[in-house]
Amino acid sequence: MAETIQYAQKVVSGRTQSKGSALLWITSLKTAIDTEGFVQQFSAELAGLVLETLPSYGLRTQQRAVNQWVTTALGHEEFLKAFAGSVIKACSAKQPPQNAFRLLEWSCLVLEQLPEGSGKAVQKLLEAQGNQLDTLINSSNSHTGQQRWRAAERVVMRLLRRRPSLLRDYTSAAAASSSPGLVKVTLAASLQQQTQQPQQLDSNAAVDALLLVLCDKVVAAREPPKPVQLAAYGPLLSSLTPEQLTGQLVPAACKAMRRTPEPAITALVGLLQYVKLDLSSSAVELVNLLLQQLRAKEAVRGVANGALSAIAARVQDPAVALQLVQCVCGVLDGSAEGKVKVAAERAALAAALAALADIPTTQPGMQEAVTTAAAFCSRYYKDE
Repeated sequence: MAETIQYAQKVVSGRTQSKGSALLWITSLKTAIDTEGFVQQFSAELAGLVLETLPSYGLRTQQRAVNQWVTTALGHEEFLKAFAGSVIKACSAKQPPQNAFRLLEWSCLVLEQLPEGSGKAVQKLLEAQGNQLDTLINSSNSHTGQQRWRAAERVVMRLLRRRPSLLRDYTSAAAASSSPGLVKVTLAASLQQQTQQPQQLDSNAAVDALLLVLCDKVVAAREPPKPVQLAAYGPLLSSLTPEQLTGQLVPAACKAMRRTPEPAITALVGLLQYVKLDLSSSAVELVNLLLQQLRAKEAVRGVANGALSAIAARVQDPAVALQLVQCVCGVLDGSAEGKVKVAAERAALAAALAALADIPTTQPGMQEAVTTAAAFCSRYYKDE
């Protein structure tokens, strides 16, 4: 049997001119795995052999042959332990996207076979998996990268359909690490479960937990979030309930804007691109806070105007739209808080009023807000 290992190592490494790189795994090694004592004796060598295919097996047919063999071999406890350790070790090094995808596949195969009560092993595998998912999501801006990311999501979703109890572990790992890749796949699985099984407690708990992470670790962060972080929460933001919006996300954004205005406002602009709900009930509070910040801090004026535009575009109530216009006009002409003496501040407020032009004017009843803004501009600029 040692000869089988040696021959396999030559084929995998390309040291022999064999066209049977895929055939090896469905003939010689498949036969060997059924031989009593073979896997137990050579589990470490076999695990290493599988890992050696990372750089050399570029064809999907080759990779599938290896995966099928691994699935069978994982039925042996000795190989399961050896292979899990090898995968975790390989994941600790920075991998190119194509290798990250294969390591993700293997980690899912291991997770599917782990017995109940393997909490520590599951935790380590999910930490390792988060690194690979982040590599994949960070490289998903190309066509090939997008295809690879969608395939990665399918791999994890298939695992969670087969082992739904693992969703709790994915949720814990995503919440602890804030890994964009882990967050995105966990949300995808949770929201799918909510759609198919509305009473599924694990999926509801996952959404609640990750909304809390979004509020505490992304909105309230001291540094502006990266686009990939915001995109990871896109599925959650696009399916928010009104209660989640007004009870959690908006209060978190308001609190963060008072403490760390620039990163919080940057986060708000990014998050709102995914929100589909009417913001009428929260718009006045948000706009007043933004006006305070852009008056006080020159550095936030550009991003604050972006936030004002995003909020205005999501206001469906004509009375609220009019109130927003009146808020800005009242500050700008001095009727609300006294005359604005600094020219740069007046210019910033004028730009804020212009940002409200994204109010959906085709919405019935919005005409009064539009005419009020137009009349104010005509009068104000004449006096100015």
